[in-house]
Order: sequence, then C-alpha cells, then structure tokens
Amino acid sequence: MSLSCLLPKSAEKSLAKKINQQIEQEIKNDKKIARTQVKLLVLGTSESGKSTFLKQMRIIHGSGYTDAEKTSFVPLISKNIQSSMKTLIKSMEYLGIPFVHEENKKTAEFYIVNDDEEDTMRTISKNVGADFTRLWADPGIQTCYSRRDEFQLSDSTGYFMSNLDRITEKGYVPSLQDILRSRMPTSGIREYQFDIGSFAFGIVDVGGQKSERRKWIHCFENVTSIIFLAALSEYNMTIPLEEVSQDVRASLRQRQRRQAMRHKDKSASTSFMSGVSNGHETANGYAGHNHSHRKRTRAPGRPPPFVATDFPQVTTAATDSHDQNGNTRKHSNDSSQSDSTFGPSSHINRMKESRALFKTIISSEYFQNTSVILFLNKKDILAEKIMSHHIADHFPEFDGPKHDAEHARNFILKKYADCFERRRTPKRDLYAHFTCATDTRNIKYVFAAVKDIILKNYLITYNLV
Repeated sequence: MSLSCLLPKSAEKSLAKKINQQIEQEIKNDKKIARTQVKLLVLGTSESGKSTFLKQMRIIHGSGYTDAEKTSFVPLISKNIQSSMKTLIKSMEYLGIPFVHEENKKTAEFYIVNDDEEDTMRTISKNVGADFTRLWADPGIQTCYSRRDEFQLSDSTGYFMSNLDRITEKGYVPSLQDILRSRMPTSGIREYQFDIGSFAFGIVDVGGQKSERRKWIHCFENVTSIIFLAALSEYNMTIPLEEVSQDVRASLRQRQRRQAMRHKDKSASTSFMSGVSNGHETANGYAGHNHSHRKRTRAPGRPPPFVATDFPQVTTAATDSHDQNGNTRKHSNDSSQSDSTFGPSSHINRMKESRALFKTIISSEYFQNTSVILFLNKKDILAEKIMSHHIADHFPEFDGPKHDAEHARNFILKKYADCFERRRTPKRDLYAHFTCATDTRNIKYVFAAVKDIILKNYLITYNLV
C-alpha cells in the first residue's frame, strides 16, 4: 500500500507540492552549475595531437600524474617502442634498404619472426634495449628513418630510441615528457574536467571516431568553443582513403566536382577566346564578337571568395611504400594527388583530409555561433622537415623561400583561414595559434591566451556582459 493512500487529501497535496519544489530546485541548481561550466570540443584528424593536448591540460590545470599513474604508462611506452622498431625493420625490406652490419640483420630477423601482438613485452629488458640501440645506430635503419614520410611511423620514434638506456633501467618511472610522447589511439568519447578560477572547464575529445560525424555531432551543440588541431608536418604525407570518415569523403567529392566544373568552364573559355583571336568561327558561332568582361565586385561586408588553390588538383606521380602492416602506401610528390577513383587503393594528402574535416565541422548548423580555435600543431616537426622537403614540391602555388618554417606555417594557416572565411558568421571568429603539443611551456602560454577568448565568448553566450 502506498504512502499516499494512508495520508489525508490535504497532506497528500502538501507532499506532492514539496516533492515538486525539490525537483524544481534541483533543476535550478543544475542550470546554475551549467552556467559556470565551459565546454570545449576538441577535434582533428588522427595523429594531430588531440590526446597530447588533453594530457597537457591535466598537467597544467589538473592534478597531474602520481608515480603510480606514471608507472601505468610503462606497458604502453614499451609497446610504442617495439611497434616503431618493427615498423622500421619491415619498411626497410619493402623499400629495399639493406642493413650495413650483418649481425643487425640477424637480430632484426629474430624480432620479426617473433612478431606476435600477444607476446609484446610489458617492459623492455636491458638485453632488448641493447639490441634496439644497435639496430637504431645502423646506417640502414637511419636511411629508412629519413624516409619515414613514405610509411606510417610514430612521431615519437626518435625520442624513445634515443632514451633506451634510461627506459630500460630497473624501476623505470616514465617522465612527463615520456607520457606526452606515448601514443594510444583514442576510441570513444572522453571528457576531462578541471577548474580555472570560478569556472569549470570540460574538454571533450571525440578522437578515433570514423563514423559519420553528422550522426552525433548535434550532441555538442552547446559547446562554448571548438578547438581544432591540425598537424603542420602533414603537408607531404598521405593516408588511405578507407581510413577517412564518410562525411569527409563526401566533402572531398563535393570539392572535386567543383574543381572539375571550374576546370571545364576555364577550358571552354580558353577555347572560345582562342577562336576569337584567330578569326575563326567557334562552336558557339560567335567568332569575332567583342565581349566585354566586367570585373566582379563584392558587396560590402561580404567575406572574400573561397580561393581555388585550397585543394590543388593536379595529378602527379606517386611512389609506392608500405606501412607496418605490409599494406601499400602512396607517397605523393605533390599534395594534389588525384582522388578521382575512390577505390580501396586510393590515397589522399593528409593535410587535404584535415582541411576537409575542418570544413565539415565549421559548416555544421550546430556550430554557426561557436568560436573556433585553430591549433596548428607540430611546429617543431615542420621546422625539421622543411629543411629537406620543400613545401613547393607538394604545393606548387607556394612562392615562399626554401627551408623557411615561418613562411611555410603562414602559408598553411592561410589555407585554413580561407576555408573559414567563406563560412564566417557574424557571431563567430577564428583564432589561430602555432603549437607544439609536447612542449608544456608552449601549451601553457597558448592556452592562457585563448582562455580569455573562451571566457569572453561564454559570457556573451549567456548574456552576462
């Protein structure tokens, strides 16, 4: 028998009213808490540095890592090192690069024969560390490493191989830099919360989601700002098309169709003008007719048009290489490798993929009033890579000097900025920063700069200013 059946009618009404007031008060409290929470959505393609950024937020604004938590990264770091070495050994074979020292070849064969995911060591012994150190020092491995743009290899490979002596010490406890350099693909949706002053920040990482984002992106329509990470170092790298999400593929197809139409219109215009200049009748029958071409003007306040060079589409030769799984991987001599055949063997430029995702996100109806913070990450790797890989070899429209990281960074920034300008709305802006996600001082400085922007947008959103 329920309590309400034992109570008089007046008491029953009084109880119901009290319960209703409690519920309304809880809702009111939840709304009050929500108004002090700043939610940031972290997006970007694979390997752009999203997880590293979250680790930095925990180090800078959170509780950091205890010794026990640091030790829990040992198996992951060991797996990263073993995976990187095996990738290098397999890639040497596929690229036709021999070992200089015969004993290293035998050592490498031993580790490849025993390449079993279940047998991956949770820690690296001194003996294995010594073997890997000798392999790493072999000129053949170093030649393969210098060609790492032709296959998938962790950016932290050089760092870990150079620290094997320390990592293989008994009682090894990973440093913060070791943790930042460790790599584990993100799956699912993760949220990390921390406090800055009187505000609670919640950073949501949706990395690793290859499904169509339009199916779940609406869940984040109330985010204060979007932080989009793009790797500057990807300008000469490619990715198999099957690893690209469906919505990004659709964006690429749409872009390709527009480029094809522009190319067709340009060719027709060139053919027509050629007929006029030669005094011959063209297919349209207007030979010799004097056409005036008015210069297009843009209405005041309207954003500049999307530049045609955003996704260059000139087909160039590509060389075959292989990844750690033995799959053929295309290494383009140009960022404009054609995507006309969307088959299993198609590859696209990684920066092209990143910009297509960027366009998909900023075009979403749910983010029309959401500010966008662009972190152009891995500026340290770009500075190293630009010394041997001229950006003009991959983006012919680049007219800056060789070996100049600053000009290269600004060139890449302009490509993202042009993409944003076409989709700018009155209530949102783009804030861009060059970052190195593994550099705590750099991230601390950059986030301090964007924090004020985030809070300002938050206050405007809730009409608090």
